[in-house]
Amino acid sequence: MIELIPPTSDNFVEIFSAIVKSTRSETALTIAANGIVKAKRGDNFWSLFVLSMMCGFMIYFAVSGHANCEGDFTKDIFIFLAVAVFILSGYEHCIANFSYYVYSDTEWAKDIGYTLWMALGNTAGSVILDFLVKIAKYTGKWVEADKKKETDEVNNVNQQPLVPEEKVDTQIEMQPKTIN
Repeated sequence: MIELIPPTSDNFVEIFSAIVKSTRSETALTIAANGIVKAKRGDNFWSLFVLSMMCGFMIYFAVSGHANCEGDFTKDIFIFLAVAVFILSGYEHCIANFSYYVYSDTEWAKDIGYTLWMALGNTAGSVILDFLVKIAKYTGKWVEADKKKETDEVNNVNQQPLVPEEKVDTQIEMQPKTIN
C-alpha cells in the first residue's frame, strides 16, 4: 500500500527542486543562484535591512490596495504592480529568497541568519508604513479627504430629481360585509 504524504511547503519545495534539478536547466539555475547568493552574502546588514524594509512597504501597498479597492481587476493590478516594483528594484523578500538558496550549491543553512534578518526588515517595513498610515488618519490628514468624499456623496443624493408623490385617496369606502 502506498502512503500519501500530505502536501506541505517543505516537501513541495523538495519535490519541485528535484524535478527542476533533473532537467537541463539545473546548471543555468545553479550558476545564477550562486551569483545571487554570493551577492547577498557580500552585502552588509544595513543594506539588506533597508532593502527588506522597502519590500515590506511594497507588500503593504499590495495588501492594503487589495483590501481597499473595488473590483477584481483593480485589486489584481494593485498586487501585480507592487510585486513587480519590489522584484525589479531588487528589494529583499525573505520567502522569495529561499529559492536562491535551494538552487545554489552553497550550504544554505548558513544563510538562515540572512533570511531572518530580511524577515525582520520585511516586518519592520510593513509595520512602520501601517503606523504612518494610522498617524495620518488620526491627525486628520486623510479624515478631511474622507469627509469631503462623504459630503460629495450626500450632495449627489440630494441633487437627484425628486419623484412627484402620487395623490393618495384618503377616503376609505366602507362596504358592508355579507355573512352567509
